[in-house]
Amino acid sequence: MAINSLLQIYSLPFINKETDKIELFNTVLKIYADLKTTNVDFVYQAMKDWKIKQTGFKSKAEKFSKEDTEKMIELLLNRGVIK
Repeated sequence: MAINSLLQIYSLPFINKETDKIELFNTVLKIYADLKTTNVDFVYQAMKDWKIKQTGFKSKAEKFSKEDTEKMIELLLNRGVIK
């Protein structure tokens, strides 16, 4: 993905250059690369299994809602980033 395309995605209203949304973007991309699925239930389960060391959160699923995860998957599908 070209840097300009990435910057355009980061500027979309849902992400709006927010670091947490950029982290969710990268999280969904990593899980997609590993599992080759866009099924929100499988992606979110992988986020439950992904342990993190951040204040207030034990996993990616605790940090990000299933609703936002589904929105991110839809955004990536609509932009042709994942299939």
